[in-house]
Amino acid sequence: MVRLSVAAASLSLCACATMPADGAGTRSISYETGACFGAWLEPLRPRSGSVRYDGPPLCGRMATDLPSADVTWRMRDGSVPELYFYYGCDMEGKRAMAERLRKAPGLLPIGAFIRAER
Repeated sequence: MVRLSVAAASLSLCACATMPADGAGTRSISYETGACFGAWLEPLRPRSGSVRYDGPPLCGRMATDLPSADVTWRMRDGSVPELYFYYGCDMEGKRAMAERLRKAPGLLPIGAFIRAER
């Protein structure tokens, strides 16, 4: 079962897209899905708390003007581990993490909702 929720409050996982003129005021779109039994993002889940790859100490080298991904796990025990990743973070050293995050939407039946038509 996949539950899709669109809101402008928080960002679960995103991909940058060029917005049409009527969406120019949109700051973000959020979506939420149920548990993924394929466990594609599970290796990236922090043991607890929030981990941010958006500056030192986890990102020594930064590029600018790139998208980000914010993944939140809501666990049955009530904990909420979160991973925030800025794609300009140490682009060589964090390439595997960036690729895993980039591929995640394509593995879900929601990829078409977050990509602009070209």
